[in-house]
Amino acid sequence: MRSTFTRCAAVLSFLILPLVAQAEDYTWTNNGDGTCTITDYTGPGGIVIIPDTLGGLTVTVIGNRAFFECTGLTGVIIPDSVTTINDEAFACCENLTFATIGKSVITIGYSGFHGCASLTSVTIPNSVTTIGVWAFAFCNSLTHVTIPDSVTTIGSRAFYHCISLTDIKIPDSVATIGSEAFYYCTGLTSAIIGNGVTTIGSIAFAYSPNLVGVYFRGDAPGGVDIFYNVNANAIVYYIPWTSGWGPTYGGLPTVVWPPSPADANGNYEVDIYDFAALAGQWLQTGCDEYNDWCQGADFNHSGTVDVADLLLLADDWLWP
Repeated sequence: MRSTFTRCAAVLSFLILPLVAQAEDYTWTNNGDGTCTITDYTGPGGIVIIPDTLGGLTVTVIGNRAFFECTGLTGVIIPDSVTTINDEAFACCENLTFATIGKSVITIGYSGFHGCASLTSVTIPNSVTTIGVWAFAFCNSLTHVTIPDSVTTIGSRAFYHCISLTDIKIPDSVATIGSEAFYYCTGLTSAIIGNGVTTIGSIAFAYSPNLVGVYFRGDAPGGVDIFYNVNANAIVYYIPWTSGWGPTYGGLPTVVWPPSPADANGNYEVDIYDFAALAGQWLQTGCDEYNDWCQGADFNHSGTVDVADLLLLADDWLWP
């Protein structure tokens, strides 16, 4: 006979482990090409691993409102077979704390995760090209999100009212940031805008009272009232060789972005090339302005490329 402890441990493990949802937990439609679209979920919730096949069909689409208002859902793992998360697919799942999106998803649709107030983390794969309108709006607990360099469009209000978001880095692949994309992100302190961005929609960063620095890697994008009613002391930083910058941008003062001391090649990135520069000059002495401080590897201008420079590189690794 099993002990009470063994029984309790078994019950506890059952409650903690993710659930591979059964076919009877779903309604789906046949897409006619060997794939299917999930149209409804009726399971118990918890942490759910969505299956990659249903009824012998490959799951490729999470349909409109498939998990809408599923308050029992606390976590979701979307399989790599899925290519599209449709409109409001996970909207208003107020107890959802994390979402892992499969590596084949291309589009996160309109309001895909809108109103998931408990969502703290989301893994967006390097396959997504479009983050739709209202996609993560009102995700009030979301503290950080990594936007991969596959994304080209961030829709209007995509991160509207994400009040716990503290920083955002827009990759160079993005061309358009929609209007009000980061509106009322009251916790946002800094934003890095990639060099591919050509258009920023109106009031994209409005009402961000804690925003102190916006760092642009490319030319000045077009836009109107981008920083309406943000922190009065916020500053726009730009790279010296970029164009279109005046004394102000979007109503904020502009200054040249100071590079990292560990950016040996001056490309405003601290990466493997800077490590290679350091390695190539390791323990070199006699560094000064006449030899470009030993080809840029003497980060602290001490005259010697040594462990102090290595520590600077480590501190700023993958900056910005």
